[in-house]
Formats: sequence, C-alpha cells, structure tokens
Amino acid sequence: MANLTFFNRSLTNLQPSRIYRSVSSKLSVTDVLHINLTEFPFLIEIDFSRNGIELIEPGTFWQQRNLLKLSLSRNNLQELYPNTFLGLIRLTYLSLSGLKLMSIDANVFDGLISLQTLDLSSNSITYITAGAFRGLNETETL
Repeated sequence: MANLTFFNRSLTNLQPSRIYRSVSSKLSVTDVLHINLTEFPFLIEIDFSRNGIELIEPGTFWQQRNLLKLSLSRNNLQELYPNTFLGLIRLTYLSLSGLKLMSIDANVFDGLISLQTLDLSSNSITYITAGAFRGLNETETL
C-alpha cells in the first residue's frame, strides 16, 4: 500500500501511532478503529482532507519517513504545534489550505528539509513568528 486516503470522514484528533474514527473504504473498514501508523511505514501519500481534525499532536508522523505528500486541508485545525511534522524528512508537498489557522509559530515546520510546496491558502493568518519558515530551504512554492 502506497496511498492512504481519509477523505470526508469524521476524524477529530490525530495522535502519535493512532488515528481515530472511520477510515476509507479502500481499507474495507468502518466505524471506530485505531490504526497504528507505524504499521504503514512505506506510505508515500496520505490525504486527511475534510475530516474535522481539530488537533495534531507533535510526533504523530514520526515514523512516516517515506511520505512524500500530505494533505490536511479543509479541517478544523486552529493551531499547529512545534515539531508537528518532525520525521517527515522526504515530504515534498504539504497542504494546510482551508484550515482555521490565525498564526504560524516557530518550529512548526522543523525537519521538513525536502519540502518543495507548502499550501497555506484560505486561512486567516494574521501573525507569523520570526523564524517560522526557517529550514525550508528547498521550498519553491508557498
């Protein structure tokens, strides 16, 4: 399995090694389920768009070193914590569009050394902490 799609589901909280609620019919699983992301170390793309996610704890994606694309667009995230994306050393595309972000703090994007595209469109960002984008040396599109 290379792609994992959780589109338009009812996820609310992503924690390290677990994802709650129903998952894509591609996995043939419904209702409440705990998925350990470490069981899918070879994923290259994850789409968590439109899931009502309100919180992503730092370390959630720690074991996803092969991930190239991650979409968290159109969720209810109001804040991203430092080290949220730590471990995603090969990630080239990150969509955070359509969230409810009002600020970007320092160290949120730490470790995203391969990131080429960061989509922050359709947010209400009014404040960006100095150094928030430090380390995004490969980023071409913001």
